[in-house]
Amino acid sequence: MSDWKPTAECNCGVEIQLGGAGGRVFERIRGDRAHPSSQGYVCQKAASLDHYQNNRDRLLSPRRRRRDGSFEELDWPTAIRDVAARLQAVRDATGGESIFYYGGGGQGNHLPGGYSTTTRGALDVLYRSNALAQEKTEATFFNFDFPENTFHLRHPLLTAPESVLPEADIHAHLAEEMGVLPHELVQRLWVALREGGRAAFAREFRRAAVGHRDIRWLTPVLLYRTLGETLPTGLDSAAALWPLAHECAREYGDSIRRAGIEGARPPSWGSPLRCDPLEPLRRGLHERRPQRDLGADRDARRQDSCGDARALRRAPEAAR
Repeated sequence: MSDWKPTAECNCGVEIQLGGAGGRVFERIRGDRAHPSSQGYVCQKAASLDHYQNNRDRLLSPRRRRRDGSFEELDWPTAIRDVAARLQAVRDATGGESIFYYGGGGQGNHLPGGYSTTTRGALDVLYRSNALAQEKTEATFFNFDFPENTFHLRHPLLTAPESVLPEADIHAHLAEEMGVLPHELVQRLWVALREGGRAAFAREFRRAAVGHRDIRWLTPVLLYRTLGETLPTGLDSAAALWPLAHECAREYGDSIRRAGIEGARPPSWGSPLRCDPLEPLRRGLHERRPQRDLGADRDARRQDSCGDARALRRAPEAAR
């Protein structure tokens, strides 16, 4: 059995002893008294981490349903192409408001929700929901009363199986397959980062933020494909936090300096990187499909009573 290893689950700091086959079984779990927020408290989900991590029904690769109802295993490139093509077909046929996005990481892993911004932007998605593994980077915010506000970034506790992709990588592949990731901009950012470091990277990104209309929803994957590849092993998904860190330093510079962190106040990113999930629709997403009257299509669907699927698509509108 291993020594106690600190990690976190959702809002609980915990310590885990590993054992079993390959050292991947969570033999013992206890609260981490050194965690600044939970201070040793452990919730039911944290105490059951081994169930979620090593459940025999856990999927480790994509599956596709066959006509007879059974499932076949797929490689990731095939799955990405299939999912991208089908989602784009739905968007083009019935509009992004007919797609409901439900996603996120398990056990309090909030970072994937940020990367879904790119996929939802590419598909003009309006409706979304989120369900908040120990093989991924986790970011958790504790929004208690000042000065008890804290934030932690958890390193992966285990190496993920080779057949598993992190959510950030899945969203990046989907963006590339759908052709929405501007490769020329990725190359410019890479050159700035390689030749001038993060300061030059920041200047180039600010220029892109002003000149590229889709920068709001492209930002997470752009950062993942550039800055993320320079971060320590296992922390590449944390690249999406970079502009948030800059804004925090601008807004709360005095507090950061009192904590002993030195440096010049970063320039403002301004509104281009403050993502509004409804903004793509307010901006006029229909210009991508100039021949479609989505309002008329929606009215026609309301009049069509054939099929529960259409009724489900109307449900969010009826609830408003």
